[in-house]
Amino acid sequence: MLFSAIFIYYPAFMQTPATHQSQHVDFWEPGFFMESAQSPSHRPLHWHNEVEVVLLERGRVTVLFGRRRYPLMPGGMAVLWGTLPHGILKATPVMLSRSLHVPLPWVLQWQLPSGLMDPILRGEIVQEPPRREPCTDTALMRHWQTLMDENSGAAREIVLLDLQRRLRLMARSLLSGAASHGTGDADEHAGAFEKMALTIAQQYRRALKVREVTATAGLSPSYGMRLFKRMGGMSIVDYLTRIRVSMAQRLLVTTDLKIEEIARQSGFNTVCRLYIAFRRICNQTPRRYRIAMRRTLAGSR
Repeated sequence: MLFSAIFIYYPAFMQTPATHQSQHVDFWEPGFFMESAQSPSHRPLHWHNEVEVVLLERGRVTVLFGRRRYPLMPGGMAVLWGTLPHGILKATPVMLSRSLHVPLPWVLQWQLPSGLMDPILRGEIVQEPPRREPCTDTALMRHWQTLMDENSGAAREIVLLDLQRRLRLMARSLLSGAASHGTGDADEHAGAFEKMALTIAQQYRRALKVREVTATAGLSPSYGMRLFKRMGGMSIVDYLTRIRVSMAQRLLVTTDLKIEEIARQSGFNTVCRLYIAFRRICNQTPRRYRIAMRRTLAGSR
C-alpha cells in the first residue's frame, strides 16, 4: 500500500523513537499517527500494539484479522487492537482508507464501556455503519488528518478528545445493536494462504506441525511454507508464535490468571517458552507487561 506521511507523537512517558515499519514493534514504542492507504497492492501480514481506527473512504476491502475475514463497511468506522497479525486479503483497484493509531494504554485510561472494549481485547473488529450526525465519519477522519498534519500537541489533544467521544457513541450503538463485532466470515472456499492462516488462528493452543497446516490447503510442506512466506511476509512458525503471544497479551490484560495458566491457554504449555517468545516480540517479560498495564488502569481511576 502507498502511505501518506506519518506523524508520530509521544507523551512524556514515551520519548523513544518508534520503529513502525519493522515486523518487530517494541511494546513501549507505539506511535500516535495517521496513515492513508491508496492502493490494494499486497502488504505482508503485520501487527502493532496500538488500537487502530479505520475508515474505508473509497472502494471495497476485505481484511484477514485473526481467524476471521472482515469486509470493511465503506464510510463506516472499524476499531481493532493490532496485536493479531492482519492485512488486506482483497481490494478493488481504486481504494482509499484512513487509519488512526492510538497507544492502548491511552485508550484504557478512558474507561470505555466494556461492551466496546471486551470484543476489541478479545481480538475482534468492531464496526459501525456510516454515521450522518453530527457529521459523517468520512468528514471526521479528514478533520483528524488535518489536525494531525499540524504536528502540534494542542491539535492532537483535540483528536484524542474527539476520538474518545466517537468511541463512546460507538459503544452506545453496540448496546442498541447498530454496531457489530460479528461480521467476520471464515470462508471455507478461501485461498490456500487464508486456509493456512485460519488453521493456525483456530488451533494455536495445540502442538501444530507445519505439515498439518499445509495439508489443510492441500499443499506439500515445502510448497506451503514458501507460499505462506511469500504471501504473509513471515514463516508459518513465526505466525503461530505471534498468534500465541497475542493471546497471552490479551489474557494478561483482561484476566487475573497465573502466568503458568496463561502459558497453557496460549499454546506455549511451559512458562519458559512463553517468556522466551514474549521477550523476543514484546521486549519485556509477561509479568512486567501485566504490571505496567495495571498501573495504567490504576492511574486512570
